Amino acid sequence: MKRLSVLVFFCICYSFSSTALATDTAVPTNPTTTSPDTLDLSDGTITNPQYGCPSGTTAAQVNTSNWGTETVRFGECVNTFAISYAINQALQGTGVSIDKVHYSWRYVMCFNKPGDSCNTNLSNRVNTSTGEVTNDTYFDELQVVIEVTDSNGNVVETKTWNMDTWYQWNAANSYSDNEIKVGSVYWQIEEGNIEVYNHIDKTGTIRTPNSVGDVRFRISGQDKGNWDGYYGPVINRLQTWFTYRANPCNDTALYDPSCPGYATALAAYQYDQNCAANALYDPGCPGYAQANYNAQCSADPLYDSGCDGYAAAYYTQQCSADPLYDSGCDGYDAAYLTQQCNLSNHHHSSQCQYYSWAITYVTAGWGENKAGQGSDFIEIVKADNSDRWWALYYNESELDAGNWIAKCETYDDGCEDAVISSITFNGGPNPYAFLYTKDKDGNTFVPNNGDKYKFMLETQMDAYCDVTALYSQLCDGYATAYLTAQCDANPLYNSECSGYAAAYLEQQCQSNPLHSTSCSGYAAAYLTQQCNLDTLYNSACPGYDAAYLTQQCSLDVLHNEACDGYDAAYLTQQCALDATHDESCTGYEEAYFEQQCSLDALHSPGCAGYDTAYLNQQCSYNSQYDPECPGYVEPIIETDIGDIGLGTGDSIVDSVISVPDLPIMIIPVPEVMPEPEPEPEVVIELPTVEIPDVGTMDTGNTMPEPEPLTEVEQIEQEVEQQIELELSLPEVELDMEVSEPDEMEMEPEMEILDETQGEEESGSDVEQSMDGDTESNENDNEGGTEDTNSDESSEGDSTEEESTEEEAVEESTEDEASDEENESSEDTDESENEEESNEEATEEDEREEENSEESEEETTEEVKEEKVAESKPKKVKKLSKKEKEAAKRKKMKEIIKEKLKKLAEDQGKATSLEAQQALQQIIAALINYVPGFNAYGEMAIPGVDFYNSDGIYLDKKVPENQRGLLNGLASELKWNKMVDEQYEGME
Repeated sequence: MKRLSVLVFFCICYSFSSTALATDTAVPTNPTTTSPDTLDLSDGTITNPQYGCPSGTTAAQVNTSNWGTETVRFGECVNTFAISYAINQALQGTGVSIDKVHYSWRYVMCFNKPGDSCNTNLSNRVNTSTGEVTNDTYFDELQVVIEVTDSNGNVVETKTWNMDTWYQWNAANSYSDNEIKVGSVYWQIEEGNIEVYNHIDKTGTIRTPNSVGDVRFRISGQDKGNWDGYYGPVINRLQTWFTYRANPCNDTALYDPSCPGYATALAAYQYDQNCAANALYDPGCPGYAQANYNAQCSADPLYDSGCDGYAAAYYTQQCSADPLYDSGCDGYDAAYLTQQCNLSNHHHSSQCQYYSWAITYVTAGWGENKAGQGSDFIEIVKADNSDRWWALYYNESELDAGNWIAKCETYDDGCEDAVISSITFNGGPNPYAFLYTKDKDGNTFVPNNGDKYKFMLETQMDAYCDVTALYSQLCDGYATAYLTAQCDANPLYNSECSGYAAAYLEQQCQSNPLHSTSCSGYAAAYLTQQCNLDTLYNSACPGYDAAYLTQQCSLDVLHNEACDGYDAAYLTQQCALDATHDESCTGYEEAYFEQQCSLDALHSPGCAGYDTAYLNQQCSYNSQYDPECPGYVEPIIETDIGDIGLGTGDSIVDSVISVPDLPIMIIPVPEVMPEPEPEPEVVIELPTVEIPDVGTMDTGNTMPEPEPLTEVEQIEQEVEQQIELELSLPEVELDMEVSEPDEMEMEPEMEILDETQGEEESGSDVEQSMDGDTESNENDNEGGTEDTNSDESSEGDSTEEESTEEEAVEESTEDEASDEENESSEDTDESENEEESNEEATEEDEREEENSEESEEETTEEVKEEKVAESKPKKVKKLSKKEKEAAKRKKMKEIIKEKLKKLAEDQGKATSLEAQQALQQIIAALINYVPGFNAYGEMAIPGVDFYNSDGIYLDKKVPENQRGLLNGLASELKWNKMVDEQYEGME
């Protein structure tokens, strides 16, 4: 899983203690560069993000085993490694200035990503020829910030480097300009410097080793490839060194404005320039005093000692007044010894009376301060120690000069060392002295009563301080030495102690392991804390099992049989899944009823599918029970065609089809007469009927009123008259050309439509009848084949001749074959129905026909051969009532078909929405019209009684199936949880 990482830099100041050079750095004649110092990475500190490393990420570490040398390697966590280097480890003093701070380090990287390791599919994220990163989504981050601080720890110079080029760690990189192979690893070397001062351009700041503090390195890195472990950047061999030269400020402070004393030197330079121009510019100018001096000397040689002749004149004058004026004066030595010994400078010469006391440089023992509390002096009593008293007494001049120090015996009671600024001696029976004190900065100092002191010369104090700076509070470096000593004894003494952070962390962890995630007992303490807050925090918490059971039972009583209310909830659940689970379930009776119905649809009339099951059952008893039963035989419709009429019963359909249309010539299939004499061919001209244009109909916004039924009846009468006219025609001789013998031997294509097939065709959709005339005709022909065979068996040899003649008629009238075949089939059906009484005889004939099949086939072939070249006379058979009804039904379909075509054209020409809607209603009515549907209801099946229509579900409710419900189960709970998680954090 990819995690979102934020690179955070922490500005942390680290104190790096090191041993300074004993002496100042020698001043070189030319710029000089020190040898590189390699930093000990174990001295550095690794800092985690503010809230710790995210769970599952790997923090950076200092490692000495995996890369053969000491390294800092980074993982998925964003860490910062910091380390400092004290500059005074390499340079010391003020005699030199730093030109550059150099640095270098080695590093390697692994450009991995989710699913791809370091060297897998690199071309999709980097240019391996140049190292250019083309997709930095998973490119590791590595940043190094180099800082230089002054002696107070303030950052004065800084530089930042970021890794932006890919290098393969285990192979040579041709585009690298600084690469080294160590073992099998190719390390990249990054080297640079911070220029402190450029002596050519005179830019930067003159900085001496004493004015700077540390070189700091802050290295931040992260493995962005989202791999657990140490797959991030690796750093090692961190080095720093310096380029320095003689400090030009020591030659002249005017070298650069950053030189100490630059402003003063500049002012002095300008002053000197003015004085050089005019010696009288200022009394301080060189030459001003000399000029005035020369004038005064000229007036009086004793004006000044520098006047010509002044020395001789003055010497004579002074020696005369006092022999001590000069050692060359007569009587000087004796006068000088007397003078020095009388001035209490008894250490001047061993000839002085108290010389031995005067040369004392430190008093013996520890003298107690007798002065009252709040006094600004130390009171010493002669009675305590006479030697201490006389040593102070005969060094009075040195004490008054501030050359003596008062050193405390102990500092536990708050005693402080002090400088003696002056001394006052008081005589009497109990002599005492007041030693007035000040601190080393010259401020008045108030000693404590009872503190004990030892008194010594300042030079002696310096000797002791050279041995250890902790000898006295007045020693130079005492504060630093004292802090070091205290930090060594206890790193918690001061936050400036180098080990303070680690010691403080250990102290806090011992007090409270939850203080930091770095504490050794943090994990156990955190687990205990969280378990106390919530027993369900972790499965290791005491009482977790019981709490988890309670929680799950509160969410779902069905979680465990131990839950309170489990039995009732389980019963409710099972009843919801299956109401037949228990008789106490709600809806048990309805569910039981449904269950029985599913087992046997005949269980009750209320069962779904009862009607179908019952129909199947009754059909198994009697195939004539229903038209849908297998083996059902279409009954005879006892209706008179004259009573049916041409109307459809639908006013809209009747109004549309009432428009007369061209009659269709129906030519029945003529009966084949044996050997008739040829008769002349008669041409019949049938009357034509004009069809009004449907476009002249009203296609406005209102539906056209249906035409009176009388017009529909008129169309019906015209159709019947046309059929009668066709039947009344005399016998016609039809000429036909006989095909080749092979064609004559084929089965006749003219087949007679079966009555039942015709009935089913009349009940089909009008649109299907229009689009599938050819298919219907083929079906009709197939349906009539069997009946035709029955006719042939009853009529004997004449039927064979009729079939041959029918085939000839079909070939001679090929263009009108479709309509004539249907009409012929209908005629044949009628004749078959009329001959049902002869059924038994027909069956016997069929058996005889089978026995004489070969002979009949030979006879048929002979008849066909004899009638190849001649045409036979045709005798028109009078249509029966059944055939007239079929012809009228066919005619009605043709009329509706023509009307629909015209209405479709009119609809496309309609100019308004209302007109289109009106035409659509008419078209819908014609399409839905089924000829003969009303007559279907009048059919009667002999010997079968039907149930009356009865609505058995009017007062009952059909129960819903409860098997698919999952309310309260795991899938529904999981679904609700998934829905809620989509909106978390959006409140």
